Amino acid sequence: MFMEGQREALSRLLADATVPEEFYYYWNDVVNAVGYTPKLLLMCSAIESLTKVRHGEKDWEKVERVLGRELKEDLFGIRGNSGTGLRHRLTHGEYLSANDSDKDYVELIHKKIMAYFNDRILDETLLDLNVVNPQRHFVGNVEGGAWFIKSKNPGMLSLKSALEDFARNDVNGLEHHDLVYDSSHSASY
Repeated sequence: MFMEGQREALSRLLADATVPEEFYYYWNDVVNAVGYTPKLLLMCSAIESLTKVRHGEKDWEKVERVLGRELKEDLFGIRGNSGTGLRHRLTHGEYLSANDSDKDYVELIHKKIMAYFNDRILDETLLDLNVVNPQRHFVGNVEGGAWFIKSKNPGMLSLKSALEDFARNDVNGLEHHDLVYDSSHSASY
């Protein structure tokens, strides 16, 4: 669902020739990717497509304008020494290490790209930087079950009270609600 500002941003971004078509292909793949590492690698490819000068060459100054110095170095290493960059390490068989777990790179990159578009292309804040878990995906992000919720207090069932009860208590220790299971659907999804 697009709000008016998001629709306006998309129209203007698609009309802007400084954003290559390849960026959108990669970003579409990012949105549809399941898992942290694939999203991260596809985001790096999207950044490379956004900042390329010629085939295989990046505009390192533009990479820094988009990501900021620290994130650029975390992902792509230092110019002339890309081996320390997370993108290089993941691409060449080194998986995420304990040193990589203190930052949510997917969320950081997402915010930097949106901020870059707002500041450098749109010249106004049309894209919200405070979206919660912006790269969430319908696979692996939700839990479900085949049960009904019944209030322990007759006549007091509301979505708000049920969500509050689930937020405060473990599913097996709900204070104000019971779960009534549908035996015809035993699997959880």
